[in-house]
Amino acid sequence: EIVDCDWSSDVCSSDLGSAGAGLQIGTNIGTVVSKLIHGTSALVGGTKTVNDTNVTANTRIFAFSNVDGGTPGWLRCSARVNGTSFTITSSSALDTSTFAYLLIEP
Repeated sequence: EIVDCDWSSDVCSSDLGSAGAGLQIGTNIGTVVSKLIHGTSALVGGTKTVNDTNVTANTRIFAFSNVDGGTPGWLRCSARVNGTSFTITSSSALDTSTFAYLLIEP
């Protein structure tokens, strides 16, 4: 389904259809988003591999700290295996924070 947004007035309308159908966001200023996936996990020793079969070479992967643990650092996606997983790594090997992630498939 498509979500139409008028960015000049910050108004969006959508028809999400049936459950599990995914979400597409269409804009006239960028790429159409075909899938959004989100979740949470926790770092162990500053790293965490998250299993997710939706990951592709084109997936935009974002990670955000939710609850600080250990010695928090900066988060980044350090690896991905298409169709299998991605790895979030902290700049601190002592980071045990809980983090949220957002996967955007263009």
